[in-house]
Amino acid sequence: MIQKYDLLRRLDIPNPHDCVIEKITQDKDCFIFQFEDNITRNDSANFYCPSAKSLIVRYYPLDMDYCLYQQKTRKKKESFISTYTSMESDALFHLPERKYALEYLYHYTYYGSLILVLWSRGEFRLEFPDIKCVEYDWIE
Repeated sequence: MIQKYDLLRRLDIPNPHDCVIEKITQDKDCFIFQFEDNITRNDSANFYCPSAKSLIVRYYPLDMDYCLYQQKTRKKKESFISTYTSMESDALFHLPERKYALEYLYHYTYYGSLILVLWSRGEFRLEFPDIKCVEYDWIE
């Protein structure tokens, strides 16, 4: 089952919270996130498509421009300070290959823009400044 969402018209897109991303690739006009098998063991995916076995999400930006940031946290006296540092753009495709699983936490949407927050022993932010649509392909 394929669901397409135009981010210039609709901002409420599914949030596969806590689902593990197994692979990230880039096509000529989109970014492809392939999620784990047996995805419906997570309540967030089960809510949107109870019969799904897996999920593929395609992000279609107007241009292939994006920014990737990693959160750095350090302790200063009695409090923690968090900052985001810019990462190389090709590091995005190597995140699922790390020792710890890469999880989809949540996203922010605004007309034509999208920010994804991912987790793998630390927070990562992926920002698409100009995105036209998102396609969810629920594999049954």
